[in-house]
Amino acid sequence: MKFIKQLIEFFTKIFDKKQPKVITRFAPSPTGFLHIGGLRTAYLNWLYAKAKGGKFILRIEDTDENRNTKENVNYILNSMKFFGLKWDKLYTQSKNKRLHLRLAVTLVSRGMASKDGTAILIHNTPEIIDKYFPTEFYDQISGKIKTTKQDISNLGETTVLIKSNASVAFLFASLVDDLKQNVNYIIRGVDHLSNTPKQIMLYNILVDQGLFKPREINYYHLGLLTKDKRKISKRDSESDLEYYKQFKVPAVLNYILRMGWSPKQDNKENSVIDTKKAIKMFKNEEGNFKSSPAGIDENKLKWYNKKY
Repeated sequence: MKFIKQLIEFFTKIFDKKQPKVITRFAPSPTGFLHIGGLRTAYLNWLYAKAKGGKFILRIEDTDENRNTKENVNYILNSMKFFGLKWDKLYTQSKNKRLHLRLAVTLVSRGMASKDGTAILIHNTPEIIDKYFPTEFYDQISGKIKTTKQDISNLGETTVLIKSNASVAFLFASLVDDLKQNVNYIIRGVDHLSNTPKQIMLYNILVDQGLFKPREINYYHLGLLTKDKRKISKRDSESDLEYYKQFKVPAVLNYILRMGWSPKQDNKENSVIDTKKAIKMFKNEEGNFKSSPAGIDENKLKWYNKKY
């Protein structure tokens, strides 16, 4: 029996090595302070990576040079530390600017993009759309999503890679960094759902041109956080992380966990799920991410706080 057990462990290790390592990322922009919606996204990405023995990346997306501040960067880093979300790797997007520019210029040299002054862009011609824009894509929460004529219309006439002020466009920079950093699980808000087919189009172009190797990317789009049935904004006091820092950290994490995920057995035994238990449940797939909106509930937060 001992030999059989050792044999199983041996082949399990070999099989695991062949599986791509789970790499998630949280990519906030330092154009403002981190808010509760961002913290929820960070926590769910962190949990998934920890549960799967993977890696959690924190990437500061500072391509908007005019609106970024050092104060905002520090607030993001300090808040992540305050809530115990330790990253495995920290990246600053601006440090990849040379790569972004090189790839954009390469696409120009191959006739896939063109220059307009200092800007570099792709013309969304019928040929480009027919070849590279997806007719459908898969979301791990909502399932198969078919793109529509409206999605194509929303592309506009061009897809900007490098802006006229020489800064890198968000969609392009984010995709390139995900590919460079081998991110294969993207867990983000449903407000980014409309960006996904655009990024898949850019991904198809980069792979077709041999600039990156093809790989599987798993998308999860979480339901929005709402207040009075509308999307919560940075102007709402309930979005301010300073408000949440008065509560116990495990209570806040439990609270935001349940606003983006629910256990399969949603019973009294699972009413309180601390981080340790959450990691175990994520590992065993004992729950589901949610695409439906989640309302801010201060009474529920206070209930968790009492429990902890």
